[in-house]
Amino acid sequence: MRIRKLKVSNYRAVSEAEIDVNAVTSIIGENNSGKSAFLRAIDLFFDSAPNVKPEDFHLRQVEKPIEITITFGGLTPDERNLFGEKVVDGTMTVTRQLTIGGDKSYLISALGNPAFSDIRGEQAKREKINKYNEIRESYGLPAERSSDNIEGHFAAWEAENPDRLVMVRQSGFFGADNVAVGRLKAKTEFVFVPAIKDVREEIEQK
Repeated sequence: MRIRKLKVSNYRAVSEAEIDVNAVTSIIGENNSGKSAFLRAIDLFFDSAPNVKPEDFHLRQVEKPIEITITFGGLTPDERNLFGEKVVDGTMTVTRQLTIGGDKSYLISALGNPAFSDIRGEQAKREKINKYNEIRESYGLPAERSSDNIEGHFAAWEAENPDRLVMVRQSGFFGADNVAVGRLKAKTEFVFVPAIKDVREEIEQK
């Protein structure tokens, strides 16, 4: 699979911008206009342990997450099978959110029921069960005591009601971040070669 589109928000010089990516793509602009930010954003997207600092946020707006969204296309039959329902109309769109010392989660844009999104993103098991119970009768979902089984009920409902689904961003893309990174890296390759070496970063790594 190949990167078809890249969208970056709240990262360095980029407030929000997106580019279409072809077999050969050139990014042209003035100094400090954000050209390198796009390439560094891709590097962060695939980083197994990304570390962002206040200066990485556009205008130091650390209260908002950095968002890096990549749309992949040209998936092989094996890749379509691996990513399953996450592939919509031949493409797969994944967002990575980064905050200071906190969330580094992946979100998948896929067809789903918007009413399930908040519950899917809930990390606290008890609260997840409570939220599930609040809506389950409205959608004919079974009673459930284990939060681990909720996603299965949602997936079954969505499979039976395709006409009621819309594109939504969902958390839990292959569970843990390291698993998601592994799945993506197994099917892609990105090598970041900076035009100018950042001496500050080298000093910080020593």
